[in-house]
Amino acid sequence: MARRQQSPPKHTPKTVIPTTGATHKLSPLTFGDFLPLKYQVTVKENDTSSLEDEIQLGDTDGKDTPKRRLQFSDADMSSQPTPNAPAQVKGNHGNGKTLNFIPPVIKEGILTVQIEEEDIRLQVEEWENALIRYVIGGNPSEAQMTEFIRKVWGFVGLPKILYHENGYYVFKFQNTIDREKVMQTRPYFYGSKPMILRNWELDFELNVEMYNQIPIWVRFPSLPVGYWSVRALSKLASAIGIPLYTDGITANAEKIAYDRVLIEVDLAKSLPNVIVETPTGPWDQNIEYE
Repeated sequence: MARRQQSPPKHTPKTVIPTTGATHKLSPLTFGDFLPLKYQVTVKENDTSSLEDEIQLGDTDGKDTPKRRLQFSDADMSSQPTPNAPAQVKGNHGNGKTLNFIPPVIKEGILTVQIEEEDIRLQVEEWENALIRYVIGGNPSEAQMTEFIRKVWGFVGLPKILYHENGYYVFKFQNTIDREKVMQTRPYFYGSKPMILRNWELDFELNVEMYNQIPIWVRFPSLPVGYWSVRALSKLASAIGIPLYTDGITANAEKIAYDRVLIEVDLAKSLPNVIVETPTGPWDQNIEYE
């Protein structure tokens, strides 16, 4: 007689049998499960809310306690202080800032954090006197850069020097006047390599294309002094690149043979020919690059 093949046993949920004999159903692990017991979520007795998450515990006498449900407060949590971190948490937080819980929003099913201009206004103001600096073809150490700054920028207060691991520095000046003095005495070179300075930007990210953009001094020979207004010079300089500054001699018209303007140019682009059109007629404007 052929033997009848037995069907495999049906899978049944695993259970945990504590020493008290009470049976507990396993529930999914959460972040709270890894905290010490005294820091785990507080539960509330005899809660009749409709939440589905249940916790069933056994007491030390072998009797089951009533089912407990986790409860999330409906109170306004738009700006509640974060609870004090436990003493066991390690890290350099002795002089840190206390943060608040501000709930995110959900847009089209995606958890979204909204940061408004007012949220960062003070932080932006704190960094508006800073400059970003990188060296084309070089990456001096912090000690080397500090020594360079002490020697070259002795006419202003020493800025706070911060190095970013992506290969650039941020110089945080004490005031706007010092920052402008440094910017108007460009260009700078570290050894024979161009050192690029630019105003700090909120969303700055160093990329390869930036190494093609360098500031250079440009002269407009024989440009009549009547066309040395800020607006006229800005238009001329914009035909070449991004206008930055005139030099002091041009600003004060101490020499009138030519005017001199610092312009950020793209080395990947060819040098342009410029035609100037005026109410009295057009002309080809000569351009000299230093």
